[in-house]
Amino acid sequence: MNAERLWLHYNFLPATKPTSGSRPALPPYVLLSEMLETCRSLAEVEATLARGERTAGMMLFAVDGKDESFAVYERDRATYRQRQAENGWLAGTNNPAGATAGEGDAYVTASRRRYERLAQLLPRAKASGQAGDVSGAFVRPLADPEVEGRGTGSGTVYANVACPSAGVLWYTFGGYPAASRGNWQRVAWPWQ
Repeated sequence: MNAERLWLHYNFLPATKPTSGSRPALPPYVLLSEMLETCRSLAEVEATLARGERTAGMMLFAVDGKDESFAVYERDRATYRQRQAENGWLAGTNNPAGATAGEGDAYVTASRRRYERLAQLLPRAKASGQAGDVSGAFVRPLADPEVEGRGTGSGTVYANVACPSAGVLWYTFGGYPAASRGNWQRVAWPWQ
């Protein structure tokens, strides 16, 4: 979050294309820091995403607290696209929207399956719960055994829920898997 009421969150996203090698490439976490230091709006975030190349892919969740606009951006090493909202919510697992697994690509297959399950659960959660109730509607879908990564080699190590219209941000890190066993904490929404 920054003083301009811009909230950004970065998730790993596999890159599908190599860098061109024609210009320097920055790591996604450096890009995230740059955007928090220099951007005041989603338009400025998009302009920053359009510049340069990155060493890896990224999924960027963005909320502008001034007008409650929001977006999820998928960025490969040199290009980006904005994910469209589905029924008033945006969510992501570690795969590009619409990605189909190549032969033998178990990671993308599992991630896509998790996202599809989350897409089934979130509309029900939105209809049944209060955004401020961390033990309730919006956390349960993340802890669902078909959504949460629970593998021995990889899995959900952190999770968060943000609802700008209610001024709510919940985050957990620690405990494995994090969504079902982590210690959920409410983070102060600084622009209320």
